[in-house]
Amino acid sequence: MSDAKQLLTDDHQELDQLLETLHNALSAPHPDEVHATLDLFWARLAMHIRAEHLHLFPAVIDAQEEPSVRIQTVVVKLREDHDFFMKALSQAVKLSRAQNNSENLTEIRSLISIVTLRLQEHNQIEEATIYPLVQALLTASGNSLLAEQLQHELQSLPPRFQQ
Repeated sequence: MSDAKQLLTDDHQELDQLLETLHNALSAPHPDEVHATLDLFWARLAMHIRAEHLHLFPAVIDAQEEPSVRIQTVVVKLREDHDFFMKALSQAVKLSRAQNNSENLTEIRSLISIVTLRLQEHNQIEEATIYPLVQALLTASGNSLLAEQLQHELQSLPPRFQQ
């Protein structure tokens, strides 16, 4: 099994690929494909966020001998980003369910562009600031346990996507 840092970094790459697929679907809009890809991206990002909220952030914060105001501030910012992503994607999914017209597609494209830009910066912060703390602060067994917990969350697709 990969370590926690590698699992999350790999998941960022998978989400980036899915986001690229979404951008492609929005370029040659087929309403069903846009909705399906957008819904899957929203669900997958929610799984990633859940893994970080339930397991990564608490593990990093709890592993510090003395609480770091800097790390706590970064985690607060990352959580705010997560809330933003979920709200923006929820709005985009609602628009994609509505009767598709050019106005809805324009608004969906705008929301996805904003999410994409913010997500790029967000992922850089996580990968440069938070993910390295896993190896710096956790023991090998702690890292292994965290990796198992993260893996469970990252594999827990909502039932609507399970075949």
